[in-house]
Amino acid sequence: MEQNADPLGAAVARINARGGRPPIGLREEQEPGCAPWASVSDFIADDVAMREFLAYEAGFNPQTDQKAAAAFMFMDYSLGLIGMMVPLFLDAGLVPDIDPGRSQLQLRHGVHYHDGKAQEQREVWFRPGARGFATTDRALADHPDVDYCPDLTALCDPFRREVEGHLGPLIERLSGVTRLPRRALWRLAADTIAAAFLEEGRALGREAEARGLALQIIREGASPLSNPQVGFFTLSVPDDTGGEFAYTFRARGGCCRYYTVEGGGLCKTCVLKPRAARDMDLRQAMRHHLGLPPLPA
Repeated sequence: MEQNADPLGAAVARINARGGRPPIGLREEQEPGCAPWASVSDFIADDVAMREFLAYEAGFNPQTDQKAAAAFMFMDYSLGLIGMMVPLFLDAGLVPDIDPGRSQLQLRHGVHYHDGKAQEQREVWFRPGARGFATTDRALADHPDVDYCPDLTALCDPFRREVEGHLGPLIERLSGVTRLPRRALWRLAADTIAAAFLEEGRALGREAEARGLALQIIREGASPLSNPQVGFFTLSVPDDTGGEFAYTFRARGGCCRYYTVEGGGLCKTCVLKPRAARDMDLRQAMRHHLGLPPLPA
C-alpha cells in the first residue's frame, strides 16, 4: 500500500500542508547556500564545526562566555530537533529514528523574533534515519520497520528514548568543551519539550492532552530529562469586558544564561525569578497584549 511505502514522508506532507507553523525539514533537496546534509555523529565529533557554532552563538552579545554560548547553541539545536518530533508525535502518532549515527542535519538561515524584533538566526534541520519508527497507526502495525504502540501514552516511551539517545552525545560533548554541567543542558532539553508540546497542542486544539503527554515524557524518574520544576501554569487578568483572560505558560526548569551576557537579563519565565515577580511580569505582558493599561504595582 502506498501509505506504507513512506509513512514518515506522508505524515510530514500532511503536517506541512496544514500550515500555521514552520515546515518540518525533511526535504531531500539541497537548500541553496547551505552546507550539505551531514551525519549527526560526525557533526558532534567535528572540532571545527563545534567551535564555529559556539562562536556564532557568542557573536550575538558582547562578553558571552563559553557556558552561555553552549546554552544558546543547545537551545537552537534542540528547538530544531524537538520542533520536528512533536508535530509528528501529536498529529501523526509517529516517532522517527533519530539515532545520531543514522540521522542527518543541515544548518540553514532563518528569521526569528525576540521581544518583537526580527533577527536572522541559524536553524538546524533534521533528516531522520531509515532504521524504523514507532507509531500508533494500527494500519502500519505489520510494517517491517514499525514499533507499534496502541496509543499516544504508550508512544511516550519511544519518544523519550529517541530524544535521550540523540541528545546524550551532544550534551557530553558540549559539557566537556565548555564545562556547562550536563544537568543544566538536560534541563534545557526538558524545557524545550514542554514548550513544543504546549504550542503544538494549542495549535491542534488539544492543549490539555498535549500538556499531560509532555509531563509523562519529562517526569519519568529514571530519565535525565526528569525535572520537577518544569511544567505548566495558568494565569488570568481582568479584560475590558469585565471577564477574565487566561493563558497557560510553560514553567521553566532550566536557565538559558542570557542574564550573564552584556545587556542581558532574566527572561519573563526565568527559573531564577521569584514566582511572584515572574507572575506579575507575565500578567503585565498579558494586559499589554490585550491593549489594556498595566496592573497597579
